[in-house]
Amino acid sequence: MDEDQTGQVLGGEGDSRVLSPASLRQRRLAALKITAEAKKNETKNNAYPDESMSYNDIQDLSHHDDDEDLRTALAISLEEANDGATRKRRQQKAASPKNKVNPSGVIDLCDSDDDRTPYNKSPDRKKASRITERVQRKTSGGKKTASQDLTQTTSKQTSNKAYPFSIATYNIWFGPPHPLKRMKAISEALTGESSLVGNDFPLFVGLQEVTPELSQMLFPLLESQGYQNVCQDLTSIGYGCAISIQNGCTIIGSGFVPYKTTVMGRGIVWILAKLKDSNREVLFTTTHLESFMRDYPSRGKTYDGVKEREEQIKQLEQFCEECIEKRPSVDMAIITGDLNWDDERKRSAGADKPLLSLLGDGWCDAWKETRPTEEGNTYDSKESQMLKGNLRRRFDRCLFLSRKPKEIDITQTFLIGKEPIPDLQWKKDPHPLARNQQVSFVPVLPSDHFGLVAKIRIATNTKNNE
Repeated sequence: MDEDQTGQVLGGEGDSRVLSPASLRQRRLAALKITAEAKKNETKNNAYPDESMSYNDIQDLSHHDDDEDLRTALAISLEEANDGATRKRRQQKAASPKNKVNPSGVIDLCDSDDDRTPYNKSPDRKKASRITERVQRKTSGGKKTASQDLTQTTSKQTSNKAYPFSIATYNIWFGPPHPLKRMKAISEALTGESSLVGNDFPLFVGLQEVTPELSQMLFPLLESQGYQNVCQDLTSIGYGCAISIQNGCTIIGSGFVPYKTTVMGRGIVWILAKLKDSNREVLFTTTHLESFMRDYPSRGKTYDGVKEREEQIKQLEQFCEECIEKRPSVDMAIITGDLNWDDERKRSAGADKPLLSLLGDGWCDAWKETRPTEEGNTYDSKESQMLKGNLRRRFDRCLFLSRKPKEIDITQTFLIGKEPIPDLQWKKDPHPLARNQQVSFVPVLPSDHFGLVAKIRIATNTKNNE
């Protein structure tokens, strides 16, 4: 499929019709409105923050979303389509039997009455540590075990071997330039011979901003490298999340859980799987938390998504903790994704509270565990030759909750997709708020975000899974 510097090719091989970025934007905008209205997405509205941001903040954040008007239009369409959707959903749930098995036969981690249970907005932050303590008391006769290094375990039930594997999260960007070549570059960054990942391809990859078009390009590339893909339904929201998992892992269950507080159709894509060549079970999740939007819910207003993100991360935490509590065979829960979390500014307080302060004591941040003094910006418009802006944030994260923290060792984290794709340029129109309105030609990176990879070692039990 050929492309040029002004847009992307439509259709398959031999189709030479080319759209300009402006035309692409208009068509995608119209498509999003139509699909959102037709499908009546079941997203629950919530009150919007009225706090306005400074002009500098707005200009800075606007670099994060070159297609921000698409997000705004989608949110408006979802709001218009929401009337009656909640009532319809409740009627359907009332008519369905409790604990109904889904058609694919996989295990649903959420009981059928979960949506009728009010979500506790102030969960006990000690809950995760209590989970760990309860399991430890059961396995040690009520006595707490001494701290042991992962590679120096002396238990009769556990061998000295460790099971190494890696995971990744990547916002693949629904932006306009050269989509096919960018998806090839992302696949190469994750699995190619020149990849920083090496031969240890990630067992799980969380993907965000997946559109139907990008999924048709990227998924076959990953499948050719031994992956299968689980994706949320994209027909009603235009873009969403997906998980790629290596074929050697056994999928026990998978699904999508919408957030109770969102105007953007956001939610949790999850997979419960048994690790490749291991008896360990892991709950892997990926998500895209609420984004910043200008002129929403009305012109002149600013939707910063802070309140929504906080509620969403708490719901995701509760989802993971309940899985570990209800399924004793699950050793670890992992949260990955573009969290849009702003809590690490250098010279001022971020928009969000410190992330780990909202989660239970058992949660850890992979980057902070391995590189506590380094910034790790996954969206870096100063370093990225494609963006050339000022916004620098560690939006993308990998978070872990382990039933037995002493058996888990996060050994390494690093960023991928930081280099431009050779011999490729993008004719970039200036943002309306930018002071310089000159059109520029810039190098093209695989995405506007860098990918994040984390390497883990988990103790391998030779006799049982305790």
